[in-house]
Amino acid sequence: MARTGSFTAHLVKLVRELPDEAILDLVKHQLGALGIVARQTMGKKGLVPALDGNGDGAARERKPAEASAEARASANEERRKLLQEVERVVRQGPGLSASEVTRAVNAPQTRVAAALKELKLTQRIFQGGDRRFARYAATAEAAELASRTARENAAGPVRRPRRNPPPPKPAAKKKRPAPPKSK
Repeated sequence: MARTGSFTAHLVKLVRELPDEAILDLVKHQLGALGIVARQTMGKKGLVPALDGNGDGAARERKPAEASAEARASANEERRKLLQEVERVVRQGPGLSASEVTRAVNAPQTRVAAALKELKLTQRIFQGGDRRFARYAATAEAAELASRTARENAAGPVRRPRRNPPPPKPAAKKKRPAPPKSK
């Protein structure tokens, strides 16, 4: 076996301790992420691949129905429109936060966040700063400037004034110098 690092060894140990169902779920999820479709049915021996017409146990390839193709085309069109709208709003603004873009576009926050990420990766918009000071703009300089301004103008937590403020502390008494010692 090839030498492995401590992280890899820990990962291997973790996977070996997983129940069979969890491992199957992980593999199926990864296959789905790769675009491979495998149908499975419950047989007497547990989860087994569904047989296709020739009985060789190979997974059947699904052909998309026309209705699902239309739904995909509609979803792609909606996504393209959202990308265009987010880009338009960001380019018109002086440097906007993600929540400001979400309000302007009037779309779910998760979709706007995904659109911002995609536009940023394709360098159609730029991000300056991070976390609560992240700002999006048409140029990198404008985004950095907006982020810097947001950071400088940020207030700390809002504190309410006390109802009954404590009485003022008395002024400290000045100490008198000690008299000189005589010899």
